[in-house]
Amino acid sequence: MVVVSAVAFAAALLSFYFGARALRTRRAIEHLTRRAGRGRSDALARLGPADDPDRIPESDAAERRRDDVSIERGFVLLALGAVCALLGVLAL
Repeated sequence: MVVVSAVAFAAALLSFYFGARALRTRRAIEHLTRRAGRGRSDALARLGPADDPDRIPESDAAERRRDDVSIERGFVLLALGAVCALLGVLAL
């Protein structure tokens, strides 16, 4: 039983590490994007043509999908880490 508990705790630590890393990477990308966008005078040009202001350019849409996947991956890994830690405690 001690081996099962140790493996569960190791899996929990790895899940916590990679989950926190995925979320930290997402925040860093957002920070860099905000800093790069401050000095731009063509910020409105990124919204799309004047006839359709709700349109999102394809490159921005792809970036948002990638960022959303990073958030989901981070939270899922943190939840998996919590479950592994719980199983490790129960295995003791």
